[in-house]
Amino acid sequence: MAWDKKPTDFAHSIQDDAEKLIKNIASDAITMIIPMTPVMDGTARSNYRVSLNSPDSGYDLKQFDYAGQATIVKSLQFIATNAKLGTILYIQNNVPYINRLENGWSKQAPQGMFGLTFHYISSKYK
Repeated sequence: MAWDKKPTDFAHSIQDDAEKLIKNIASDAITMIIPMTPVMDGTARSNYRVSLNSPDSGYDLKQFDYAGQATIVKSLQFIATNAKLGTILYIQNNVPYINRLENGWSKQAPQGMFGLTFHYISSKYK
């Protein structure tokens, strides 16, 4: 049986599939972690950052996104545009109290957010 595809087409298909997987994993992480983040005024939810190839150390304590939807949309747009094979996507939150939230400081997320998201992603994408 003859194969009707060029090797370059096959290589591009593999690259496209890999990039789709990267985007799916990052998108799942963002859409899970932001709503799980405890909310008082929306500062923590609004300070999730997605960056490319190096962490983003910024945060803004005057930034608010109570529902987290604007931050999710912004993050998903960044992921869709920038996630490529060979790049590293960082998802981080640098508000000074994020470690306390992760370690159960808030009754809204007694088990944290990052760890639960990581375990979910790990099991989904074995």
